[in-house]
Amino acid sequence: MTSENGNSTSSSPWARIILVAILVATLHLSASIGLAQKRSHRKPDNAPKVGEIAPLFVLKSLDGKSETDLATFRGEKPVVLFFGSYT
Repeated sequence: MTSENGNSTSSSPWARIILVAILVATLHLSASIGLAQKRSHRKPDNAPKVGEIAPLFVLKSLDGKSETDLATFRGEKPVVLFFGSYT
């Protein structure tokens, strides 16, 4: 069946199903990305504020034989903590 302008007014049911599936997948993906971005910008309530003194903590050495606490470095050169993966 054709309309007045010559275009087909009926289409395959599979074409409609595929179109709806693509639309749903696109909406789901965009919503997921939006939620992920909101989560990544949230800071924990107990996170230190800029300019505050870092909280005290103790770290064990890699071999587990000694400990170092942050308080021993207070008043010394700045301490940089780096967290990452070495794999």
